[in-house]
Amino acid sequence: MITPRLLERLARLELAPTEALVLNRLTRFSITVPGGPAAEGEIAPGPLTVVRRDRFDQALVEAAVRAGAHLELDWKAGAVERTEAGWCVRGERGALEARVVVLATGPRETLAVPEATAAPPTGLGLTLDLEPSRATLEGKTVVLEVGSLGRGFLWLMPAGSGLGAGLISTEVRHPEPRRRLHGFLERCGLGGAGVLASRSDLVAGIRTHPPRDPPGLVRVGDQLGVGDPLTGLGLDAAVRSAVRAADAVSRSLRRRRCDPARDLEREARGWWRDQRIAAQVASVLHRSPARFVAAFASQPARAHELARHAHAALPGIVRGVDDQRHGLVSAEPSGVGVCQ
Repeated sequence: MITPRLLERLARLELAPTEALVLNRLTRFSITVPGGPAAEGEIAPGPLTVVRRDRFDQALVEAAVRAGAHLELDWKAGAVERTEAGWCVRGERGALEARVVVLATGPRETLAVPEATAAPPTGLGLTLDLEPSRATLEGKTVVLEVGSLGRGFLWLMPAGSGLGAGLISTEVRHPEPRRRLHGFLERCGLGGAGVLASRSDLVAGIRTHPPRDPPGLVRVGDQLGVGDPLTGLGLDAAVRSAVRAADAVSRSLRRRRCDPARDLEREARGWWRDQRIAAQVASVLHRSPARFVAAFASQPARAHELARHAHAALPGIVRGVDDQRHGLVSAEPSGVGVCQ
C-alpha cells in the first residue's frame, strides 16, 4: 500500500506508479479486534494505492537504468572488505572497487561487512493472493485485525480482480503464521477461499538510534531499520532514506571526504527522534488494542485528525507516553487525544 505522502514523494522523483501498476485505490478502513470492538471510516488523508511489489520494484529498477545506473544481473556480491582507498566488493566473478558502498539488501544480512551494525530481522510478513471468485469484499475497503498477533496485525484488501490477505509482525516470529492467517480469513467469511500464490519474508528490526558503521558505508531501507514501529511497513521510509543517502553521498564525494554516513546521521537526527516516539506509541497501542479501537470508534473525528497528522508531525502531537499510566498524551498543534 502506497500512502498519499509517498505518492507525492515518488511524483517529485518522477517515479510514481503508472496506472498499469495500480491494482486498486482504497478509500475506507475497518479495524477489528477478535470478540471485541470494531471501528470503520474514511482513510485520511487520502486513498491508499495498492500495487504488486515485484512489478513496482521492477519499474524502479528500469527508471534507475534510464537515469544512468549500470545494472549487473548475473553478478552476486559475497563480501564487502575495507581497503586503503575505500571498499572492495567481492563476488563470484571478481571484485569491484568503490569509494562508497550503499547497502540496500532488505532485511536479510546477505553480505559480510566488517565493523557493521545491521538491524537483525525480528519479524515476519506473509501474503496470500486469493482467487477472484471469492472477491466479496466491498471494493474500496481494507480490513485490519489487531489483538490476535501480538506486535502485528492481519489484513485483507481488494487487489485487482481478486483479494490479497496477509499478516505482518514487527517483533516476534509467530509460530504457525499460516494457521493464524487462515483463522482470520474464516472470521472474515472467506474460510474456503482458494489460494493462488503465497509469499513470505522477514521483517527488519526497528532502530531507534542510527547505526555506527565505518566511513564510506551507507544503509537505506530495511538495512537502516527505519520501518514504521506500529505497522512494520517501510516503503515510504525506504524512499526517504534513499533520497537522503544520495544527497549525503554526493556531498561526501564532492568534498573528497568519504563519510556520508556521518553526514546522513547529522541530517536525520529528527528522524531517529520520531522513531523513538513512534516505538513508544506502538508499545502502548499493541498492549491495549481493544481499548485503542474502542476509543477510535467512539471518537472518529479526532482519530482521523490524528491519522492525518501522525506521520507528518508526530513529535508535535505526541509529547510523551507514560507507560505506567498507559496514557497517550497529545498537545499542539492539533490538540488531538485518542485514549487516556
